[in-house]
Amino acid sequence: MRAVKLYDNIEFNKLRFKTLSVKFSATYEKDGDSQSFGGAIRIKNDSLIWISIVPALGIEAARIFITKDSIKFINRINSTYYIGNYSYLQSLLNLEIDFKILQSVLTNELFLYSRSAEDEDNAIRGYKSSVDSNLYVIQSLRDRKVNRKLKKNKTNDLILEEISVIPVIFKISRVCINDFEYQKSLDLIYTNFNTFDEQMVPQNLDFKIKDKNKQINVSIEYTKITINKELEYPFSIPEKYKRTLE
Repeated sequence: MRAVKLYDNIEFNKLRFKTLSVKFSATYEKDGDSQSFGGAIRIKNDSLIWISIVPALGIEAARIFITKDSIKFINRINSTYYIGNYSYLQSLLNLEIDFKILQSVLTNELFLYSRSAEDEDNAIRGYKSSVDSNLYVIQSLRDRKVNRKLKKNKTNDLILEEISVIPVIFKISRVCINDFEYQKSLDLIYTNFNTFDEQMVPQNLDFKIKDKNKQINVSIEYTKITINKELEYPFSIPEKYKRTLE
């Protein structure tokens, strides 16, 4: 199946929602340190993402409010807050990320990771398709082209994206991205697909982000999923909190 046809099938079978509410448990590992926590995610489609982070003690430690052009963050542990753009999240995850990519990662939607792929409908036409281990695979570049460029040390804007797709349900099971210019990679895996409100959603999300200096591992399990329920997104900064640049 050609990449364009696969793209159409993935789009047709993607999660359709106006609002999405998720309760989750997660583990975050970086530089040998590991933290476990739970919380809630609320998404208003293509508009905002609200996240509450609750450690083991059951008291909220942080709250995040994300829109297409800004991020607001309250740290209740040290009574600080942050208001700014995506540079904070990018430095935290060590990944070039925007609202569309973040929402897509959380909801198992297709995204094209390229510094020039703003028009996905046209960009997908340059992708190639194949079959591997009973999965469809969409690649931004052929392996031989990547190897040829690496041999010649031509890594400017060299990004390889591989998207593995489950046949029949046309859901994304894995996204691998290698940015050779900046020596960064993302490996994103979705498992445990179940039906909620007649739509299939993966309940487990694991990803690794690596560069030449460090690696971040994140595992998320969605323990409860609610689709199209009226939601609130409360966010207010207490007067005594101090603003931070990080």
